[in-house]
Amino acid sequence: MPSNNFLAVRTTPALSTSGGVADESMSISKTHLTILRIDGRLYAVDRSSTNGTSIIRNGSEQQLTPGVRARIVDGDTIRFGDRRADVRVG
Repeated sequence: MPSNNFLAVRTTPALSTSGGVADESMSISKTHLTILRIDGRLYAVDRSSTNGTSIIRNGSEQQLTPGVRARIVDGDTIRFGDRRADVRVG
């Protein structure tokens, strides 16, 4: 993870190399969520996205409240729009 301790997940054109997520289905907001690292722990924050963000842990899905950070751990899955990202720490 970059030394600035955050990663913003945002949309980008399909051919861009800017580090965003290509989203032909338009299910991801322009600035959908942020991943933070605070004192060695990871957190996800939904940035008031249209289609929401949730964390799936041990088969149970928890919808994130916009603007409120939620802890994420190794093995979690983050669902944002119609996309999913597996969390791997190590």
